[in-house]
Amino acid sequence: MSEADALRAARLQFGNFTTQVERTRDMDIHDWLESSVRNVRYALRGLAKTPAFTATVILTLALAIGANSAVFSAIYAVLLRPLPFPNGDQLVKLGQAHPRFLSPRSRRSGWKSGIV
Repeated sequence: MSEADALRAARLQFGNFTTQVERTRDMDIHDWLESSVRNVRYALRGLAKTPAFTATVILTLALAIGANSAVFSAIYAVLLRPLPFPNGDQLVKLGQAHPRFLSPRSRRSGWKSGIV
């Protein structure tokens, strides 16, 4: 049988190629969904059989989510939130100091006479 005849015979036996691709894809999606539902049911049955472990898992997740929210809220409030001033990124602090009137603290922090 020549290649063209074999191709024609295969198409007659199996049907339209596009239809076969769509049918196969639908079956793959159905199997994936069915498998996921089966796994979730199995996990829920296992958690129902061990209530102490289930309570520990739920408590751990609740504490972890609460701690994560608290840390992010603190970081956002201190570091990420923009300053409540217009053009807050352009704020500058100017100062002037006289060498005779510098306190020991300002000497340690690097104050020099003039603009800092």
